[in-house]
Amino acid sequence: MKYGLIYSFSAAFLLGVFFFALLAPFVLQHYQFSQIQMFILFSITFLTKVFLGLAKQLLSLLLYGWQQFVVIRGMLVLGSLLFVILIPPILNNFIMFLAAVLLLFIATGMLSIKRLNYKGSFFADVAREQSEKIKYVSFLLALSGVNIKQPKKQRKRPWLFRSSGIIFKKRNAVNGLVELCIKSTVRNTTRLGQYLLFLCLCGLIILSFEGSMRWLIWLALAFIFVNFVGLYWQESLASEFMQLFPWQPEEKHLALRKFLFSMTLPGFLSISLMAGFQAYSCLVALLIVPVCIVVVFYSCRIVAFYLVTSAKERTSSTSAKR
Repeated sequence: MKYGLIYSFSAAFLLGVFFFALLAPFVLQHYQFSQIQMFILFSITFLTKVFLGLAKQLLSLLLYGWQQFVVIRGMLVLGSLLFVILIPPILNNFIMFLAAVLLLFIATGMLSIKRLNYKGSFFADVAREQSEKIKYVSFLLALSGVNIKQPKKQRKRPWLFRSSGIIFKKRNAVNGLVELCIKSTVRNTTRLGQYLLFLCLCGLIILSFEGSMRWLIWLALAFIFVNFVGLYWQESLASEFMQLFPWQPEEKHLALRKFLFSMTLPGFLSISLMAGFQAYSCLVALLIVPVCIVVVFYSCRIVAFYLVTSAKERTSSTSAKR
């Protein structure tokens, strides 16, 4: 860590020397800076860059999510404003220059000590270094017309089920598998967005029809909705983490039915209430609730049987080919 800080300070110093050497003829001739003022500008710029870099690194380790974004961006904006405001008087006042250098030097030293004593940041440091390396490669590829999709940063705590508490009080393999699949689905922003979008689409389809046709479409959408949720089950079960556990076929079948029912019922129930309220009244909409539960229950059983049978057929065909 000490050698890393020394390397970072040295790299910032050499990079600053390089750019100031390129700008020196323009600044000295056009803006009529003296050599002392050029030295003052370089010193303040170098110390400010090192200080802000250390502060940004520490804040990225201490904060997560929107707090990290707001605090770091705010610090960089505030630091830039102070730099622009204070540089003109510092260039013309040697006492202010000495005070600014002393203040930045002390602050940088304190942040360096805090960074050296910070524990438990190895993986974050490795990830940051890899990201910095890839950043320049992505820049060169972007200039060549290749678009690299940046991975999204993971939140420290998800929006739903933050405490990772249990969903089902009864603890067994079936409930454990259902909990894993539910949490992996609702904690994934992409899957959750797809679920809500599909829910809105089903609602618009049902509201587009009237009379008996509406309820035929409603019944068909029950099976379509369950099949849609079944895709999330297949994605979750195919993950490497799920493959670590020896799930029994009976357990997976029961867990699949429970997962389909748990994930389908909230969305499809809201569609049913909306359709019933628009077609009849609030009282009739409430009477649709038990009917909706029954329809979803048997739809989940039928779809679960189909998915399990299809999985067995795929497994048998794969074994036969081998």
